[in-house]
Amino acid sequence: MRVLLTNDGSKPEGGAESHVLLLKKLLCSEGLQVKILAAGSDADYEVRTLESQDTAETLVHSVNPSAKIQLEKCIREFKPDIIHFHNIHGQITPSVMQTIPQEIGVVMTLHDYFLGCPRLNLLLPDYRICSGPFGPKCLAQGCSNAKDWSIDLVKRYRNSQFLSRVDCFIAPSRYMARTMKRWRGLDCIVAHNPVSIPEDGLRPSRGDGRILFVGRLLVEKGLLNLVEAMHKPKLEDAKLVIVGEGPLRQELQAAVNNMGLATRVKLAGWVTAEQLQNYRDACDVSVLTSIWPENCSISIIEAMASQRPVVATSVGGNPELIPPGTGILVPKNNPVLLAEALSEVLYHSDLEEMGRAAYARAVEKHAPKVYLSKLLKVYELAIRKQHI
Repeated sequence: MRVLLTNDGSKPEGGAESHVLLLKKLLCSEGLQVKILAAGSDADYEVRTLESQDTAETLVHSVNPSAKIQLEKCIREFKPDIIHFHNIHGQITPSVMQTIPQEIGVVMTLHDYFLGCPRLNLLLPDYRICSGPFGPKCLAQGCSNAKDWSIDLVKRYRNSQFLSRVDCFIAPSRYMARTMKRWRGLDCIVAHNPVSIPEDGLRPSRGDGRILFVGRLLVEKGLLNLVEAMHKPKLEDAKLVIVGEGPLRQELQAAVNNMGLATRVKLAGWVTAEQLQNYRDACDVSVLTSIWPENCSISIIEAMASQRPVVATSVGGNPELIPPGTGILVPKNNPVLLAEALSEVLYHSDLEEMGRAAYARAVEKHAPKVYLSKLLKVYELAIRKQHI
């Protein structure tokens, strides 16, 4: 079977990009032929980035001509049996689907909420979670101005036409599947994200109160709540490392300095895969403080695969990933309860027992073979639909 993976980006700078690169590796290990079409020089078929955001161009076409050309070229040369789309709303654009011959199966994984939310993250301007979907209330709630809303309206109408070409939608969480069913009437197949599972034995924690956050430094990640939690008495002896970069870095560093936490909170920036694993091995607990409804957090799953319990906010798909005994769920935007949960795990729990339970859960639900088994069945279903 020949599979074309399509995504806006090709470098491991986000969850979708990392997922696509891992997926190529996994599919190739099963003997499938795989190519990547993306905006990036390291893709097999490189798409030039769509720089222009001109209103007239958006209204008339909503298409990246380079993506269309490269996809047609790939279909001629590579002759894929399956085209698996991921995040394509920024560069590739869903309009390329109109060029796909009917005999090719089409699958799309929904990594974010672009089918119903122009902001992609379901957050209102006051950071409450929106009940969606896209409509006039986006204007009334201040999520969009009249010009942008008009453009999005046209885009969504056109995208609905193009997306009818998709044979199977994959939702990485039950939360996403329920949301898409409610908003768009889509019947999604749930397949939680896979991660590589370390197989080099137990990784005992040091038990000295070390906390790790991994992710983009964005407002929706709730990091200011995490810094405030570190200022609470229950965590006065704990240390925090924040791995990642993003537009919130300067404000985050200022908050750390203003609270006198510079000796206990470190902003490490982007790190290599080896450095990240070293940070995971050195920590006692991982934390995710998102205020937006996470879909299926790679950060949570990788922490569990590294035998670390997780404290996370109870939003989106997070509760599906953290059953009792593997971590603690807390309400979003509550630094007091966050500090209490982290303190409970760090100082009043059996860290090794929780780590073993987290690892067992990762192996059971997120091992590559578990995901591949589901995915190959989806591919077969998509191909069968084209031959009915």
